[in-house]
Amino acid sequence: MLGAAVAGLVACQSTQQEAEHPANSEATNNASSPQALAQRFAPFMNGNWVSAEYLDALARTKSPYEASDLLMGVPELSINLNAAVGDSVPVPASLNNHEGYPMGLFLRPAIKANALPTNHFDPDKTGSFYEFSYRITGPDTFLVLNHYDQRKRLLDAVRYRRVLRNNQRMREMDLIEYAVNRQLFAGRYAATDSAGRTSNVQLTTDGRITGLGPWRWYQPTTDFVVILANDVDNLQISTKPNASGSTMTFRVSGDTLRLYAAKVVETPKPELVQGKLHYTLVRQR
Repeated sequence: MLGAAVAGLVACQSTQQEAEHPANSEATNNASSPQALAQRFAPFMNGNWVSAEYLDALARTKSPYEASDLLMGVPELSINLNAAVGDSVPVPASLNNHEGYPMGLFLRPAIKANALPTNHFDPDKTGSFYEFSYRITGPDTFLVLNHYDQRKRLLDAVRYRRVLRNNQRMREMDLIEYAVNRQLFAGRYAATDSAGRTSNVQLTTDGRITGLGPWRWYQPTTDFVVILANDVDNLQISTKPNASGSTMTFRVSGDTLRLYAAKVVETPKPELVQGKLHYTLVRQR
């Protein structure tokens, strides 16, 4: 009797497990489907991202030129998981802040529960691979590009801060330029020109100017890969967007932005030389 009861119990449990297993498997498959992963990760990964290390250096130095060494690799990228094609998501990015880079990620399970695999690779480390994860620290959410070796050991990681959400709009400009404008320039100023004339000036994150003589647009240089006549902080200032104008060098110190005349000296090698002070702008709090 006991043997029959045990056999019956085992058979019952086996039947129950067989009945439950397909449901568990289906639930697992649904949770890791591209649609489910997109919905789960979108609040944390969607947006426009810039290297956190670069932004920290920019805040510290007030100088895009001094901070530019931190723009190597993939310094900026945009993620929109709602734009997935199957399980693939295009990730527009830049390489070394100098050229476009068609990166991508996949809506598939990764090493960590809070990560997604990418198509990014390191040609110098055979078998290594990258994954995007997110990290929440206090009120901040960081995107992290994790680099693993072929044995799945973490080699290095790059953190990014979100500078814009996908539903925010900006004119045709790159994310590094937008971040520099927001961190160093955007705001209201009391301005004085070289003749002693004063005015109220506003600079916006999308590069617009009001109140500074004839000037209507500014664009700071952020790409210093080619340094001939481009080895100091400078910006283009113009009367129309994307039009040729004047090159000025600048310095930011505390609440004061100073704009100087600049010219290229050709000998012995091309060099951007700072001239006289044109404008002094004091930020209004």
